[in-house]
Amino acid sequence: MQRTLNQLARALASLAPIHSYDAVSGTMAEIDGAALQSARFHRGAAALVMADGSEQKNLMLQRTDLEAAIGILQQTSLPGALKAAHSRPTGD
Repeated sequence: MQRTLNQLARALASLAPIHSYDAVSGTMAEIDGAALQSARFHRGAAALVMADGSEQKNLMLQRTDLEAAIGILQQTSLPGALKAAHSRPTGD
């Protein structure tokens, strides 16, 4: 399931800006697109591991960006591919 969530996050990140939320300051900062492309989602998309090994947590998408990205993804073969991947035995 974590792999599926990581893949879905990667697909969303290709279509919508991803932000990191800083709870201390209460601010959101957009993660640079180039840095995002070289990073990988980890732990079911709960964290983003950057190319330098640092980790971004508290990841967010703005609702309007998320809705637009979902609309685009629904028109692709991704929903069927994710369903097929999720239904395969994991070997556990």
